[in-house]
Amino acid sequence: MNSSISDLWKKILIVGTSAIVTVYACEAFLVWDPLELLGPQPRKGFDQREYLDVVRDFRAKGVSAYHVVAVFNYIVSPPEVQGTPAVPLAGVPLALTVMCNEAGTYVTYQSDRFGFNNPDRQWDIPPQVALVGDSFVEGWCVPREESFAGRIRHAVPATLSVGYTGHGPLAELGTIREYVEPRRPAHVFWFFFEGNDLRDDLPREMKSDILRRYLEPGFSQQLEEHAAVLGEEMRRRYDSKLALEPVAAPSSWVMGIVKLRSGRSFINSVRVRHESPVESGDQLPLLRGILGEAKRTVEEWGGSLHFVYLPDLPLVMGETTPANHDRVLALAAELGLDVLDLYPDFEKHPSPLSLFPYEEGRHLVRTHGVHYNAEGHRLVARRVIETLRKYEQE
Repeated sequence: MNSSISDLWKKILIVGTSAIVTVYACEAFLVWDPLELLGPQPRKGFDQREYLDVVRDFRAKGVSAYHVVAVFNYIVSPPEVQGTPAVPLAGVPLALTVMCNEAGTYVTYQSDRFGFNNPDRQWDIPPQVALVGDSFVEGWCVPREESFAGRIRHAVPATLSVGYTGHGPLAELGTIREYVEPRRPAHVFWFFFEGNDLRDDLPREMKSDILRRYLEPGFSQQLEEHAAVLGEEMRRRYDSKLALEPVAAPSSWVMGIVKLRSGRSFINSVRVRHESPVESGDQLPLLRGILGEAKRTVEEWGGSLHFVYLPDLPLVMGETTPANHDRVLALAAELGLDVLDLYPDFEKHPSPLSLFPYEEGRHLVRTHGVHYNAEGHRLVARRVIETLRKYEQE
């Protein structure tokens, strides 16, 4: 009997030891990663700091920096202004803003009085053109002057950008209501991004009672009026959260293996690539209602609403089908919007990958995707400027 128990424990010990050895052998293989299962390694010199590390480094030099925080982070627990919940539609105002890094170096900008990526003086100029959209309009991940907003502003100085990270159709309608409508520009360009506007952003936004109210004609949170108070509350929240975030201690490659860092990273990357989209059901009827309200709002002051279709990298490379592209453009045309489709411009470009930071950010492509590089932004700006000149000639 005792001999049987002893044999059983020996077998358990052998199996357990074999399992541990196998796990760490797999971890060692992933650290070596000859098959690039974790994706390409960042090129030499690529800044691999996290957002909070960059912010802390700026603050250690006496610079009060903040990083971009998407609108959906405020949906569950919106800050309050004079006792009323409010969902911000931009970042911390008048602050150094850490935007993004897809080409090796973090891009920052000084936000304007409302938290957008404009020179602050733009708000003192009656705008002729307003740009509405998400991170592409904000300028990811190029310096302000090289973004398509910056290039359009160079050609048409009276250009205002109210694009911000994570904006979907409802937030974009909100920025028109809050910041564009009071200024009544002649042209409003609505930039639709294939990658996430319908799949992720709109379903998230529909969970917000506040954002849904933008479908009501005339609804406003009075964000301009409360900009200073809201900005201080956003600073307070950010600073409190930053203080609670632990500072990660530098760790050696040995500790990385002990903690199975590469294995956990591989599992997470697979999960990210294959997780189900947020979308539930067809979002096109919702988009129709939102665009219809935006068109009504803009035309009420005598302006024109232009619909610009921005393709993502998988679509340009033929890895996804353009079915959604066709349906969205048909919807925009049915609403009578002036449509500018940039998919053919990217697809037929002699070197589509040269319009993205593909080589520099290859390690980001599978898990996070990448935005346009300076050449991609230049292409978008050129087409928008051509559209504006066409109207000038009429």
